[in-house]
Amino acid sequence: MALALPIYGGYQERARVGQAIADMQAITTRIASFRLEFGQVPTSIDTVMNPLPQDPWGNPYRYLRIAGSPPSVLAQARKDRNLVPINSDYDLYSAGPDRQTQPPLAADVSQDDVIRANDGRFFGRASSY
Repeated sequence: MALALPIYGGYQERARVGQAIADMQAITTRIASFRLEFGQVPTSIDTVMNPLPQDPWGNPYRYLRIAGSPPSVLAQARKDRNLVPINSDYDLYSAGPDRQTQPPLAADVSQDDVIRANDGRFFGRASSY
């Protein structure tokens, strides 16, 4: 029993991450449709998803429009360890099980976040990016 609980807990966590990735890919598809129709990404995720689904840890997904936003918004964009923004169009992510995050992915509280990066070419844990 002592061995089974950590294995089962790890399985549950991987399943939650997988669900978050699937949810974010579905949201990304909706955003792509919006972009085709209106020529830009939405200012708010509520525009394409209403009600907004919650991540597997019970929190809303977070969205930040980057394209066409003022510098004050760009400062909030997710950044890699070199402090370079990981997306040029928009950020979409889950703050993960600890419900805490910071823009740099190198921050300890951001390591468990599930992110969209490289303008949608990467979905996964921030620690894997």
